[in-house]
This record gives sequence, C-alpha cells and structure tokens, in this order.
Amino acid sequence: MSDDKANPATLVLLGQEGQTEAEVRASATIGPAVQAAYTVSKIETGGDLSALVDALQTQSKRAISGDTGRMEEILITQAHTLDLIFNNLTRRAVANMQEGYVPVAETYLRLALKAQSQARASIERLAQIKNPPVVYARQANFANGHSKSITA
Repeated sequence: MSDDKANPATLVLLGQEGQTEAEVRASATIGPAVQAAYTVSKIETGGDLSALVDALQTQSKRAISGDTGRMEEILITQAHTLDLIFNNLTRRAVANMQEGYVPVAETYLRLALKAQSQARASIERLAQIKNPPVVYARQANFANGHSKSITA
C-alpha cells in the first residue's frame, strides 16, 4: 500500500481550475521554489519535499513584500562563516610557508583571499540592503517657457 502523500520525497502538485496536468507539471518544473527544494533535497536528504517547497515560497513572499530579515540573516551568517574560512586558510598558509612548502602555502593563501573577497561582498550587500543608495534627479522646468525649440 503505497500512498504518495505519505512519501516525503514526493511532491504533490495542485493546479488551478481549468489547468491541464501538463500545465501544472510545467509550472511546477520551472517554479523557483520547486527547483530549489529539489536541489536542497539532494544535498540534505530526508526532508519533506512539499514542506520544503512551502517554506521556500513563504520566504519568497516575505522578501517580495519587503521583509528582508531572512536575507539579512543569511548575509550576516555567510560573512561570519567566510571570515572563519579566511582565517583558517590564512593560518594554514603561514604554517606551510614556515615549513618551506611555498606552493601549498600559495594555494591556501589564494583560497583564503577568495573567502575574504566573498565575505566583503556579503557585508557590502548587507550594507546596501540596510542603507539603499539615494538617487538625486534634476527636475527640468518646462512650464515657464524655459524650453528650446530645435529645428532641423
């Protein structure tokens, strides 16, 4: 007795009235939350696919409505993680340099600097979210006859 609803690896697709099964499948196939859920399920096995799709859609709707809290949390934790990676790889580079393993040290240092760059990018993006740039626009006043006529 195999009930698809009981299988957490099965995604139950619900369409709108009038949609064909092919249309429902096509819409789900290109849906960002569905694609992300499938990817996550391949990385982190054992989760409920439908619950994961629902959670991703909820997060997407929150972000679209202007609630950037989750994005900010991701960027902050990524920056901390990348900083940890940077420091760890830098220490490994120094240790290898001291032992005379210059090519290994260079590899560690190159990876460390990539992690540092990604940490900086995460922090910059967070700053942009928290403090969006101000756009200044000059207003042209055409109402009082300050326009030029151009003839060819």
